[in-house]
Amino acid sequence: AEQARLAAEAAAATAAAAVTAAAAESASLPAVPFDLERHGEYDYAAEAAAVEAVVAVLTRLKCAGMDAADEKEIAALDAACARLEQVTALSPAPSLREDPRLEGAWEQVGCTSADFNTRKGLTGLGGAPFTSPAALFYCYDGGAVCAKEVLRLFGRPVLLNELRGEYGFSPDGALMQERFGDADLGGQRSSKEFAGATATTRHVCITADGAVRVAKVDAAAGVGAGGYLVYKRLAAGEMEAWLESKRRDGPHAVD
Repeated sequence: AEQARLAAEAAAATAAAAVTAAAAESASLPAVPFDLERHGEYDYAAEAAAVEAVVAVLTRLKCAGMDAADEKEIAALDAACARLEQVTALSPAPSLREDPRLEGAWEQVGCTSADFNTRKGLTGLGGAPFTSPAALFYCYDGGAVCAKEVLRLFGRPVLLNELRGEYGFSPDGALMQERFGDADLGGQRSSKEFAGATATTRHVCITADGAVRVAKVDAAAGVGAGGYLVYKRLAAGEMEAWLESKRRDGPHAVD
């Protein structure tokens, strides 16, 4: 009986390793330590349907929910993200603190946070006259975070603001805090006008395929006025290629 039990445990461990390795290989991501018991009970089809509903709204946005034309879609995106949060509550994925898939580059592709939308981006400079947000990227690397905010001026992406800092987690791994201490703003390197910034969000999920991450500006936790932030994983070099393509657009392109 003991041998049978050990054999069953070994088989289960091998199956779990195969699942995580296959998922990692298909998405070019590191293997993730999924909870074996939850993995067997989790409704991956329901997650996929909820993600599809989120993506359907994202395709209708002009600029990740930060453009005036996106206001009519905010309620739908908020509802779709809330459904995804409900579905992934029992996800077998580890906490964000323990999830290696966070590392790398992400693009913010959706937002329902009133605070964020009022600022028109990360720095607030996207709300200046004749200026609007074009793209927002985040790169995570071993505790260091770099945010790159691209702004349009008269409709062309011409300005890159870059914030650099570090990130950490609450003891339970549910909250992530990004602390920025240095920034290039408005073309000025390590701007003396930058007094630092802190952003705290509650982790909702990284989808099973590792392609989408959702965080929540959780009013109940005292970290903002509420709302969701949706990110798309970028392949290695994808962000750099996009920025380089804008630099080639002309002498006043992103720099």
